[in-house]
Amino acid sequence: MRLRQVAIAALSVTVDPETGDEKVYFADDAASAKLTALRGIVDYWGDQPVGILTDSKIGADLTVRRMTAAGYSARAWTGDLSRPEREKLKQAFMAGEFQYLVGTIQSMGTGIDGLQKVCSKVIWLSEADGNPALNDQALKRYFRPGRTTQNGDFQSVKLVLTGSVDEISLEQLIDKAYRVR
Repeated sequence: MRLRQVAIAALSVTVDPETGDEKVYFADDAASAKLTALRGIVDYWGDQPVGILTDSKIGADLTVRRMTAAGYSARAWTGDLSRPEREKLKQAFMAGEFQYLVGTIQSMGTGIDGLQKVCSKVIWLSEADGNPALNDQALKRYFRPGRTTQNGDFQSVKLVLTGSVDEISLEQLIDKAYRVR
């Protein structure tokens, strides 16, 4: 998990002086090739709504902080949100109150319908390792019957760092999905 998080951005570690416990986090200015590429893609797509997926809560939070600081309208959908908070966030995204919905794959996999009516673009910062069905479920929040064509054809972009754990993880997911099918 930590290796996949490092593929999103460089991690920082702090030590609590009282307990000696270490805390791993992303500094707001953490170096990130993926977030640079993300910005290029969303700028290319222009004003359309975009779903952004990752398997890392701290990665989702960093992405929202960085996008917001750069003037983009983004909000996070993670397992920390209650059911009513999720419904309110979904309705706000669907109403166009913000443009970028950054969600963890695990929290977006089931029980959400309607995103396909307003969003036809998805960017993957990382995938959930070990379970291709979980990734498929998250993608099907956007790519399912009733999807919009208002912003052109559906597009899904996976940001994969060459020579990293991203490649290994992607190869394993493809292999596992092939064997399951």
